[in-house]
Amino acid sequence: MAELKNLNELKTQTETKFHSSFSYDDRRLPAKFKELITKFDNDKITYNEYSFEVQRSSEGIIVAPNQWLYIAAYYSSYCREMFAYKQELVNHLLTQYNTKKALEEADLVLLVLNSSEPLTDQDRALLELSKDSNRIILLNKTDLPEKIEADQLPDDVIRISVLKNENIDLIEERINQLFFDNAGIVEKDATYLSNARHISLIEKAVQSLQSVNEGLEMGMPVDLLQIDLTRCWEILGEITGDAAPDELINQLFTQFCLGK
Repeated sequence: MAELKNLNELKTQTETKFHSSFSYDDRRLPAKFKELITKFDNDKITYNEYSFEVQRSSEGIIVAPNQWLYIAAYYSSYCREMFAYKQELVNHLLTQYNTKKALEEADLVLLVLNSSEPLTDQDRALLELSKDSNRIILLNKTDLPEKIEADQLPDDVIRISVLKNENIDLIEERINQLFFDNAGIVEKDATYLSNARHISLIEKAVQSLQSVNEGLEMGMPVDLLQIDLTRCWEILGEITGDAAPDELINQLFTQFCLGK
């Protein structure tokens, strides 16, 4: 996308040009213009010698002097730039929303900042968006003189140099602290519940198991209980990334003589 122009400067240039060259005398519109512009917001335009008419369905007929169109021509560049700013703002807000959503759903956020440069506006925005996430802040390029405002960052940042492979092991240690040591989890394959989505899935899995227990107490056939148990397995698979193999489910319930 082309670089946006300075709106204040463009406004000043437009006004200067307008006041220095615009004439308020009656104007005739070029024939070529009339051929090209036949509607305004899908409303028909009728041209007179020194004026034009717009037939608005809800407001009746609007009659205006041709000078209005000449004035609009002066400010067309300024208006186009304003629309460009609007689109840029919309894109920025969408990007920010998507980034925030991704951060909320992420198990871990590695925020890498360039330690050899001062904090940028984007850096500050990401720091703010990720402040409630499970994050590790990495200051890269420590092989260069440090220029980042370290006093404005949390104390637990990790200084690394990807180029020289320095302190990379500290990242692994911090991840272990976040997901295992701090959670009191020692099992080799344990998974730390790190976001709202995982917690919600666990709650659903517990509900499925409760349904199985209730069904057992009521003496329901085992093949009916399979539905809730399979659902529980599938939910847990969404967290761990594993799927419940059909053959394993079949083998499990064969031991209960399904259908016999």
